[in-house]
Amino acid sequence: MPTGPGDGAKIAPVAIEVEPEAVALIPDEALLSDPEVTFPIHIDPDYAADPSRWVYANNSNSNYGAVPVEAAARVGRDPGNGWLYRSLFTFPVSTLKGKVITSAKFQVDLWHSWSCQSDEQPVYLYRSTYPDSTTRVAWSKATLGVYIGVTTVASNKDDCRTPDEPPAVWHNADLKSNVQSAANNYKTITFALSARSKDGTGEATEARWKKFLQDTAKLVVTYNSVPGTPTSMMVGGTACSVDGQVVVNDTTPDLTAKLPDADGTDMLTGNVEHRPIGGTATALTDTNVQAGQRASVTTATLVDGGAYEWRLRGTDQHGAYSPWTTWCGFTVDASVPAAPTITSSDFAPCGDDVCAPMGGPGEAGSFTVTAADPDVVTYRYGWSAPPIETVSTTSGDPRVIEVAPPKYGENTLFVETVDAGGNHSSTASFTFLVGSASAPSNGWELEKRPGKEAAALTNRDVAGPALTPTGSVGWQPDARLIDVDSGTFTGGGYETGQSLVRTDDSFSVSAWVRMDGPTDHGTIVAQAAANRPSFYLKYNTTKKRWGFEMPSADVASPTWHQAFSVEEPRYGVWTHLTGVLDRTEGVMRLYVNGLLESEIPAPTSWHVDGELAVGYASDNAGTTWSPFDGAMGQVRVFDRVVVGDDFTIGPDDLGPILKPELVGNWSFDEDWGTVAEDQTAWNRDLTLFGGAEINIGRSVGSSGLEVDGSTGYAATDGPVFRTDDSFSVSAWARMDGKTLDFTVVASEAVHRPSTYLKYKPSTDRWRVTVPDADVVSPGWFIAEDTVSPDVGEWYHLAAVYDAASDELRLYVNGELRAVSPGPTEPWHVDGRLLLGAAASQAGTEPWSFADGGIDDVAVYQSALTDSQVDLLSNGILP
Repeated sequence: MPTGPGDGAKIAPVAIEVEPEAVALIPDEALLSDPEVTFPIHIDPDYAADPSRWVYANNSNSNYGAVPVEAAARVGRDPGNGWLYRSLFTFPVSTLKGKVITSAKFQVDLWHSWSCQSDEQPVYLYRSTYPDSTTRVAWSKATLGVYIGVTTVASNKDDCRTPDEPPAVWHNADLKSNVQSAANNYKTITFALSARSKDGTGEATEARWKKFLQDTAKLVVTYNSVPGTPTSMMVGGTACSVDGQVVVNDTTPDLTAKLPDADGTDMLTGNVEHRPIGGTATALTDTNVQAGQRASVTTATLVDGGAYEWRLRGTDQHGAYSPWTTWCGFTVDASVPAAPTITSSDFAPCGDDVCAPMGGPGEAGSFTVTAADPDVVTYRYGWSAPPIETVSTTSGDPRVIEVAPPKYGENTLFVETVDAGGNHSSTASFTFLVGSASAPSNGWELEKRPGKEAAALTNRDVAGPALTPTGSVGWQPDARLIDVDSGTFTGGGYETGQSLVRTDDSFSVSAWVRMDGPTDHGTIVAQAAANRPSFYLKYNTTKKRWGFEMPSADVASPTWHQAFSVEEPRYGVWTHLTGVLDRTEGVMRLYVNGLLESEIPAPTSWHVDGELAVGYASDNAGTTWSPFDGAMGQVRVFDRVVVGDDFTIGPDDLGPILKPELVGNWSFDEDWGTVAEDQTAWNRDLTLFGGAEINIGRSVGSSGLEVDGSTGYAATDGPVFRTDDSFSVSAWARMDGKTLDFTVVASEAVHRPSTYLKYKPSTDRWRVTVPDADVVSPGWFIAEDTVSPDVGEWYHLAAVYDAASDELRLYVNGELRAVSPGPTEPWHVDGRLLLGAAASQAGTEPWSFADGGIDDVAVYQSALTDSQVDLLSNGILP
């Protein structure tokens, strides 16, 4: 947003009319008609925040009675009893994160001063720590941190009282820098008003006694949004390729990109650098670009045949600049034929202002490509440049290309032509937006969740077949999730009675699996044919790998097409597998825990109807073999290609395939009481013990858990998550001192907690620790921060254990700070979840009590990714 009127600007108030369905801003008519006014006129409100909390402190640590209606914010030595007072004001600054603070002002109206001599009555402003109360804090906690400034003001109620209380105002560079620092790192900022001078003297001087009107305190900030990283980069009208180079047949190509800025009225400059690859950069600029529009520069004549790259960043009118884009590579070849044209009836091309979503990721669509020259014999196409897939043509005739968009959101198809002499054309591009992905065509939970036990074997598609058990199958409590029974397989499986996949078309199949030991080609999902299944998702005993396999034909001894995992599976560890047949691209893929581990050529298209089964393989004669030994859950079948984004974004009505399993969430919004409710359907409420109470929280108007460092903690009645599988624990924490082992979250076991998220005084660091076994003196796996935390500040902490990669990770304020190996043999003991203390089941009392605040705790039975932890640190549950 603009940072306020300049010197000499004409200013007039803007009236506001509020109606049921509209808010009207009515500018001053005289200002609009003034002949000296220059347009455009800006409506520019500052950011003004009232305090989210005001508290006081005195060196007697005593309440001064009922809070008076006015003038409660006392500062200095009270002439009545000699107590020294300080007043603290906390303001929210989370909305300023990522902004550039250009000005900051703190003000509060004075109601009474000791005398009328303002020059003898200074009052000082300091940065302080977040108060741990909503009324009065201990004198020791009313800290005077960074000195900000001094002002003088007087208003004695008997001798020099004015009709309007004069404000005390601080408006300097130190205040601005402190607000900027808080906005960058924290949710709030706290100021202290004190009579103490910068050199530590004068606080007991009676002439500095003042009473302020606490309700008039304001923090007024003028800020500017930093421009966003430029998007939609193009060279000579062709979109840039993320991982390749486009070809242009113009030696003076236009370099263009959109310049985003949250302050939509800002005018920006596009700062462009282009250079021969590895050479010296040349700078170009395009000025006065409206936010959201394209910057465009034209290069000087480039060397024909040269390879170049370019990048840019946007700079707004206030001097703030965006990050640089990545380099976009391109090759200049003036002798190549002109680029072909690309059209599509299935997808709409994106313009500068319009980008209509059509189709869906993983769903094939058609593009028509037309050459500019009649001697073209080949079209080359693909999702990066230079494209490598080919289709032949005669005399440059148009051809129809069928491809499936590889990702959600914006996709770009690149096309070149090749003539009879082998000459490539310049590159054409077609950028488009795909619509929402389609949900699975069939699916079965194979999990008995509380209240949904009957749905474990029914199909998520109401018209689809349910699973019918055959042979030895059963249910295991708490196998993947606490309080959930998972389907187990010991020689049997489940029938569907139908053919659910056409193997002559694209499809995908996925499942959560846990293998309990060596097995003979354990089948997860397979569909029968006359001789062999038309596909397998399985464990291959010979290769000791997970596999997605298809035969070359429905014959007794086919050639097998097999996509294998990279690593040998770990027994007893839950793993997510996805097999994909992409008929459009002619490949098979295997994903393990959402990561592509293998891509191989697919067999020639063929199909024979046969029953799809879970847990074993069969043929159409009814013979079965290769049963699975272990447990499964969430089996899914798709009638399309599953793409990478399906694992982290997913269809609108279903969410991602690997949606994190939230198994506990406590926000402490009860305001009072001895029970904190679990916000999830698991109903794992926390009970408060000892010196624990629901008091202030980390954000404006919220409550949180306050613990006293000696007896206070909160605990569930039973276990929340399994520690022998992937998990994540997230919490906000505020320390009021550094002398204690500050336990944020601990999971109880027999001898030692199976997981600690805590502060360690001896190293002055946040850390997560996991023991190698449930014994009295275990070895420890530790991931520890590299930075010392500050007392009184709120920190977002996240501990992640990834069982598949055997990795323990610690995040602080959304940033990955430490990585450690995890236990080679993960273990689990059912035990309570504790906040604010550690405990064991060996009969001892809790220990390692926390002194401070804990808020917004979330536990997942999943290994969160970096981006998901970042969402949590910004208050969003992934």
